[in-house]
Amino acid sequence: MNTAMKLLAMGMVSLLPLSALAADAPKTDSAAKPAAPVATELHGFDKYWSMMDPTGKGFLTRDEWLARAADRFKEIDTNADGKISKDEMKAYDDKMMQHRKEMAAQFKKKNQKN
Repeated sequence: MNTAMKLLAMGMVSLLPLSALAADAPKTDSAAKPAAPVATELHGFDKYWSMMDPTGKGFLTRDEWLARAADRFKEIDTNADGKISKDEMKAYDDKMMQHRKEMAAQFKKKNQKN
């Protein structure tokens, strides 16, 4: 896989563990707009999108996207010097690769039962 594709894939996958941000999302007036339909179990892109858009409004603003990117930068910059070194990026990449392997194993195990 070329470097650009790897970085793109890593960037998309690295945003997955943002469900903690959902608790901090601003509350909306449910009378103003109907709530998004609740799926019993989401998979693939739909699951990813629901984590990116926890309020169900159907879009992300530039500010929301940049806030997530800033959070990710802080996570990778483990020594908090405002820079991401090659070693920090490698450690983060290794962490994400392990996470993807674990998720794939869980998916495989779940689908073997069905």
